[in-house]
Amino acid sequence: LFMVLLAWPLLGAKPSVSKLVAVGLGAVGVAMVVLKGGASLDLIGVLAALGGAFAVALGGGLIHKWGRPASIVSLAAWQMIIGGVELSVVALALGDIPTSLTGVNVLGLTIVALFLTALAFVLWFTAIEGAGPAAVAPLMLLTPLTAFVLDGLVRGVIPSPLQSVGVAVVIGSLLYGQHVDRRAFRVAQHHAPSARQLAQRAE
Repeated sequence: LFMVLLAWPLLGAKPSVSKLVAVGLGAVGVAMVVLKGGASLDLIGVLAALGGAFAVALGGGLIHKWGRPASIVSLAAWQMIIGGVELSVVALALGDIPTSLTGVNVLGLTIVALFLTALAFVLWFTAIEGAGPAAVAPLMLLTPLTAFVLDGLVRGVIPSPLQSVGVAVVIGSLLYGQHVDRRAFRVAQHHAPSARQLAQRAE
C-alpha cells in the first residue's frame, strides 16, 4: 500500500480506486491468514513493520525514478553489506550474539543470504525497473502466503476455514489488481499518439 501511494508523488502515477481496493482486499486476506483469535498487537513490532514497509516502498520508488547503477548485483550486494553492518551493531548493543554455530545454522544462514536475500533483491529490483513499483508491490502479499503453505507442507499444520478464505481473498485481490493494471495499460495505449502523429508534431 505504501508503494502504491508513494508512486503518486514520486512518479506521478495516481492510483485508481480499483487499485486501492485490490491492495486493501489483499491486506485483509493476509490478516485473515496470519492473525489468530487470541493474537495481540505489539506497538514496537507494528511500528517496526510499518517503518520497514515504508523504507522498502520509498527505496523502490526512488530507484524507478532515478534509475539504478549499471550492475543490479552490485546494488543488491551493497544493500546486504549495509544491512548486515546495521544488524551487527544492533546485535552487539542487545548482546544477542550466538556462542556457537552448528552445521544446520550455517546451512540456514547460507540459504537466507544467497536465495532469500541476494536472489530476492536482484529479482525485486529487476521487476521494479521493468513493470514499475505500483505494479510489483502487490506481489509482496504472497510472502506470508508462502510461509503459510510451507508451514502446512513441512509441519503438517491444517489451515482453518478462515485462513483458507483468506488465501482465496489474497489470490483474488492479486488477479483483480492485474486486471486493473492491464485495463489501465490498454487505455493508455489507446490514448497515446501514434508514430504518424508524433512525426507530424515534430514537423
